[in-house]
Amino acid sequence: MLILNAALASVMVGAQPSPSAPKVAIEVVPEDIAWSATVPANRDPDEKLPVILFLHGWGECGCDAGKARSVGIGPAAAEHPERWPFIIVYPQKPDFDAQWDDYVDQTLAALDEAIVKLNGDPERVSLTGLSQGGHGCWAFLRAAPERFNAVVAVCAYADAPTGERPDRAWRFDPESDFVRDIVKAAGDKPIRIYHGTDDDVVPPEQAEGMYKVLKEAGADVELHMLDGVNHGAWVPAYADPAVPGLFLKAGE
Repeated sequence: MLILNAALASVMVGAQPSPSAPKVAIEVVPEDIAWSATVPANRDPDEKLPVILFLHGWGECGCDAGKARSVGIGPAAAEHPERWPFIIVYPQKPDFDAQWDDYVDQTLAALDEAIVKLNGDPERVSLTGLSQGGHGCWAFLRAAPERFNAVVAVCAYADAPTGERPDRAWRFDPESDFVRDIVKAAGDKPIRIYHGTDDDVVPPEQAEGMYKVLKEAGADVELHMLDGVNHGAWVPAYADPAVPGLFLKAGE
């Protein structure tokens, strides 16, 4: 387990997008699930690129496609496009309080469409997400483990909370079917978990519990606890060059 200094959280605050920031190549607003995809500026269309599927959090739900790019990996790629030579696919979950588990089929269909239309490499697909989307990482890994070469889950939870905001009850049950399935699905793919030590939305015990069960099962997993960081762990997580570095290496 790594403890990272909270000073990293300010790395991207006030940053301006680079002129070579990724460009929106597709933006779709159908009836079931909106999504968009970006490509590196001035990319060679004949070059088959690795792909990232990014799952957003609660605040970015809706039906406008663009909001999913506004938090997390989108700003990170805009500030440092040289680190992110990927096709990045951004599905947008329409229902704030539904879980990503309910949108696996629609999202994978959007991913497949983006790969075909934008000349992505279907053998080099990585998965990442934050908060609700961090939980989505576990749900998608469980549903389609063969689709992804690497996973980075940020401020994620395993089983969904019970009760209503703000009085939700969180639990981590290492014997639940959900967690057991994640352990089986992990295989030898690299999995990285980022979480703030001071998170008052998703308890850090969610990250620590998942790390523990995966580590005990022999998975290639690392836990990065971000010292002094609350729920916005995605800022320092996606500012860490090790994240796109992992995705570049995965599947090679």
